[in-house]
Amino acid sequence: MPFPLDHYIEASHVDYKERLEEKKPRSWLKSVSAFANTEGGHLIFGVKNEPREVVGLENPQAVVSRLTELIKVRIDPTPRYRVREVEIEGKSCVDLEVQDGPAYPYYYAFDGSHTAYVRHGDQSEEATSRELNELILQGMNQTFDALPSSYRVGDVSFTLLAATFKNLKKEDFDLEKDLPSAGLVTDDGQITNGGLLLCDQGVLKQSRIFCTRWKGNYKGSIEEDALDTQKYVVAQIQECYSRAVQYYQVDTEAVIEELFDKMEASPATASNPADYIDAHSLEYRELMYYGQYSLNYIFHKFMEGEQKGLRGQLMKILLDDLAPEAKLRLYAETGQEYFDEWAKGAVEVLEQHDMEWIKENQPAMWIYLQMVE
Repeated sequence: MPFPLDHYIEASHVDYKERLEEKKPRSWLKSVSAFANTEGGHLIFGVKNEPREVVGLENPQAVVSRLTELIKVRIDPTPRYRVREVEIEGKSCVDLEVQDGPAYPYYYAFDGSHTAYVRHGDQSEEATSRELNELILQGMNQTFDALPSSYRVGDVSFTLLAATFKNLKKEDFDLEKDLPSAGLVTDDGQITNGGLLLCDQGVLKQSRIFCTRWKGNYKGSIEEDALDTQKYVVAQIQECYSRAVQYYQVDTEAVIEELFDKMEASPATASNPADYIDAHSLEYRELMYYGQYSLNYIFHKFMEGEQKGLRGQLMKILLDDLAPEAKLRLYAETGQEYFDEWAKGAVEVLEQHDMEWIKENQPAMWIYLQMVE
């Protein structure tokens, strides 16, 4: 059967081997392990990779028999795979198609040791401890977020989750019933990792939430829908903050000023503004949640001028995160320099569109233009 070699480059799902290496089979069996542990893939024997050249195999049937034997004794557990003879540029080759899962992890086993590999780009590399743990959980049909943590009910709170739920569903969030139902608490009262991800205290650092959106009978794009979901969740929390500010008459300028003061306090030796954000992820998250109030603060400070230090750089980053639709492709020495160009852009947008259009499509610019009218 002819094989379309020109459709494949050596990448995440394809690996080329000039011949079947029997004396050092780990050179290709690690790719079998990696494909089975990642997203599957093809190992094509009889093709030299660099430079790409089809050399063919003298005895493809012997290759099929030997690789089948080696997979059986060296890969544990045996993955799902299909092996067939293919014709490439008139020469006989062998295509080993490996499917991923479901009995993760798949190890390369030899001389009493077991090593799991995963695919990173066009390389088959030994799984890190984190990747191995994820594979083990996947093989047990469990996920990290479902595992119980060391926290118990009462150690953390879920006021933001409850407020968002009420805003969306128009009904109260019953902690006793809804937390276990959502998998955030175990039956014996342990908070799961998923619960820690959604609690007010932000216990899990450097974490993100990904939700799958179904479009009829089809899953949406992971990348696009994850970003859409993240924006939606932030927008809902910002709405909750806005209502709380209005109800409790919060002095947002003082609160935001204090958050920036805390961020600037450490680390003392850092020169990169991102280091201050990394060191104060909770404070930065609060600034994001204050949404329009943070924008009001930023605009007032920049309009006063002379924001050429760390505060200006932090405000510039926050502005871009709060208004990604208005982000400039511009290198600026200071936050003030960046904002001055940003403000000019807002005026240019006003010359082309009315305020109703700007409110819908450039909400941050709409807030700014209201302030300068």
